Amino acid sequence: MQGPGLLPMPQQNTPQQLQGPGLLPLPQQQQQQQRTGPGQKRPAVQQPTDAPGQQQELKPPQLMHPPPLMGPDDSSSPCLNVPDWLVQEGGEFSLSETDNGNSLIRYWPRFMTDKGVKRMFHTLRRYVKWHQTRQVAPDGRFLALKRLVAWFAACGLEECGLVMPANDNWSPELLDLLQRLCQFTGKPYNSCHLSLFRTGHDHEHWHTHENEMLGRHPSIAVVSLGAIRTMEFRQKAGGGFLRLPMMPGSLLVMEGATQQDWMHQIPKDVSVKEERIGLQFRTMFDLRELNNNA
Repeated sequence: MQGPGLLPMPQQNTPQQLQGPGLLPLPQQQQQQQRTGPGQKRPAVQQPTDAPGQQQELKPPQLMHPPPLMGPDDSSSPCLNVPDWLVQEGGEFSLSETDNGNSLIRYWPRFMTDKGVKRMFHTLRRYVKWHQTRQVAPDGRFLALKRLVAWFAACGLEECGLVMPANDNWSPELLDLLQRLCQFTGKPYNSCHLSLFRTGHDHEHWHTHENEMLGRHPSIAVVSLGAIRTMEFRQKAGGGFLRLPMMPGSLLVMEGATQQDWMHQIPKDVSVKEERIGLQFRTMFDLRELNNNA
């Protein structure tokens, strides 16, 4: 199934496809999960136990507001200003609510099994073509990234001074993970930005994803493989800060106004000696189609 104005579809392996006007093509397509309305009981969430593999039942995500916030220097713990149940069991957590909307994160600490994590890590580490590249700083200087990166999508990436060309040469293992992630979240992700942190010296500075190809209120999913690293969130308007560990095999989804109202980073941690791979999945829109419909 192909919609008007969409970029060419890669070869499909499944008969049923899902597309929306203005979306770049998914390498493979899947059905979107049904959503429940306010006050309705949510169905039990199924969590993959391997990649690929079987599934087990996970408690329905909860929606809560953060406790009183501490500043970034109040603790060196990998957890700060987040409830224990979010880190241990997973669920939904509201960061803030402003005129831009509700900033929401969803976290599953065991999205993949240990076996699935190890297999996927070694596959990506060996077969992905990693790039040591540069990005343009706000003052115009070229700065070397403190990590290795790769990009898979039918379009190029231009964000935060980083420019990468289109690359639709998905590996079967990465495509399989994409399909399972889309089925699990109900989101039509069609791109993947990979980051390889070789040691704790590799890191990612404060940033946000405000790219017009992502549309308004994008959903961005991050799957973590390898070493445990922490992710920190800082409210742009000030006053909000939190930190949580990105466990191997975990899934973090940022939704709503999170990219408009918050920044995030993977800070340097010299105590970490092992490698980590972060896979960031997004839905990229075809701007040519969006401009024609404007």
